[in-house]
Amino acid sequence: MNETIGTAANLRRVFSGGGRAHLRHSLALNVGAPFVAYWFMTRHGVPGGDALLVSAAFPLVGVVAAAARTRRLDLIGALSLATLALGLLGAFVFHDPRFVLLKESAVTGLIGAACLGSLLAPRPLLFALGRQLSANGDREALARYDARWADPDVRARSRRMTLVWGVGLLAEATVRG
Repeated sequence: MNETIGTAANLRRVFSGGGRAHLRHSLALNVGAPFVAYWFMTRHGVPGGDALLVSAAFPLVGVVAAAARTRRLDLIGALSLATLALGLLGAFVFHDPRFVLLKESAVTGLIGAACLGSLLAPRPLLFALGRQLSANGDREALARYDARWADPDVRARSRRMTLVWGVGLLAEATVRG
């Protein structure tokens, strides 16, 4: 019961305080800016591969700056970079416009596979993502979040949620692809 209250309190903090500002900044830099840049450039005649390459600069700068500042990997930025890298790979290797349609399924499938693969790691992907979103680099909040891992219920729930998301994302990628 206390873990549920703690989780709800963490979510409220993320979406109502300093965490919300961090989340907005991360989403704007790692998702919004690349999308707008790609859309703008392709609408003005820039080839898709070149537009993806330029779009990748936003999350790349964000990930490098965050890593230098906090000495930690920004998972949202890393996922955004992986998506852009996959798009670039497809644009340069396959030279086929149908790859753009398959790219979304491939990214979804890769994230699903990453979720499932992380179940073999000491802590699953969704626990790590929750850690980043709720603690926002604050050392005390990180320590409190990490301390929750000692609770067997938290470990079981984290693994179960990661399993469900992994299977769901792989299923969606399979149906869509």
